[in-house]
Amino acid sequence: MTERLSPLELPQSSVGAPLPHIFADEDRLLIAYIAQANDPDWDGATVRVVGPDSNGETCALVTVEGYLAFGDVHLSGVNSGRQPV
Repeated sequence: MTERLSPLELPQSSVGAPLPHIFADEDRLLIAYIAQANDPDWDGATVRVVGPDSNGETCALVTVEGYLAFGDVHLSGVNSGRQPV
C-alpha cells in the first residue's frame, strides 16, 4: 500500500473546546470533534463554556478508510518507545 497525504476541507474545530475523540479498528479511523459555532449576535463580552455534558453542539465526524497508523500508537498497540509527556 502506498501512503499519500490528501488535503481535506473540514469544518473549523471549536476554538475553545473541540473535545476530540478518536476511534479506530483494523479498517477504519474515526475522528469526532465539536465544530466552531459562530453566533452573529455575539459581542465578545461573554464566554460560552462547553464541556462533555453540553447539549446541542454541532459535531464533525471524519472517516478514514484503509489507514496504516496514526500518532505514536500503531494498530498492534505497541508504543513507539517515546515516554509519555
